[in-house]
Amino acid sequence: MSAKAAADPQNLLPRVIFGTGWEFVCRDGESLVASTVQAASCTYDAPNELKPNRSYNFDVVLDVPQSTAGGVVVFDPVRNGGWEWPIP
Repeated sequence: MSAKAAADPQNLLPRVIFGTGWEFVCRDGESLVASTVQAASCTYDAPNELKPNRSYNFDVVLDVPQSTAGGVVVFDPVRNGGWEWPIP
């Protein structure tokens, strides 16, 4: 993942934790937690804390169904809209 943090006047960056809060939404609408204990036990290099006006590159391990017919990965750590990535 590549992330660029902008100015943070509301001090939201310390609340962004990449190891939790991930969701996988299947094409049929079923919602699954993608940040499981199993995924968290894998090695990844996400930062512990983001700082304003910096760029980051790191890996995040998620747990999604192997036989999925596609869906969307959702990450919304501070409940302000977050981000979505389609999985074909």
